[in-house]
Amino acid sequence: MFTLLIACIVEAIFGYSKFIYNQIKHPVVWMGAVISFLEKNCNKTHSSRITGIFAIAVLLVTTLAVTIPIQKYGNIYIETILMASLLAFRSLYEHVNAVYQAVKQKNLETARFELAKIVGRDTEHLDESEICKAAIESLAESFSDGVAAPLFWATCFGLSGIACYKAINTADSMIGHKTPRHQYFGWAAARLDDVANFIPARLSAIFIAL
Repeated sequence: MFTLLIACIVEAIFGYSKFIYNQIKHPVVWMGAVISFLEKNCNKTHSSRITGIFAIAVLLVTTLAVTIPIQKYGNIYIETILMASLLAFRSLYEHVNAVYQAVKQKNLETARFELAKIVGRDTEHLDESEICKAAIESLAESFSDGVAAPLFWATCFGLSGIACYKAINTADSMIGHKTPRHQYFGWAAARLDDVANFIPARLSAIFIAL
């Protein structure tokens, strides 16, 4: 718990350093690379849930193989930095605040530009009210994915818990779609993401209501 507390403070104050990103990228980027490799090599027929389940299993085993030794035998500073990198207090604040500041200055063009960084919809023709609504919706959803769920799983299982959650969440965002290519292969990622978010999403609703 002490490591998690320090990780929260570090992330909230500093975020993820651009210098570190330029040197070694980000853990989610590493996870994305593994997912892309598995998708390319396992999703040949686009019609098998079994290969999707296999891919997710390989992803989680790989994540555990890296994080368990660090958590058990590694340097506490490395563990803290890795845990902090998988939280999103700072980045979530910065992205939504950029939209807020633009709206506050009545600069809707900039607000739409900043909003497009955090939503998947077309922002080109949104008015001020729609921009605010979209930003708040993104904030609420990202609070669960980027803060509540990582904190929940880190509290339960430490670095391995938060890393596995981010691996599942990243897989869902990359392959958990009902497209012809991913409808079957991404099924396991989508369902597992639902399970992983079941409790954190409800805790998020309580926090937001409070």
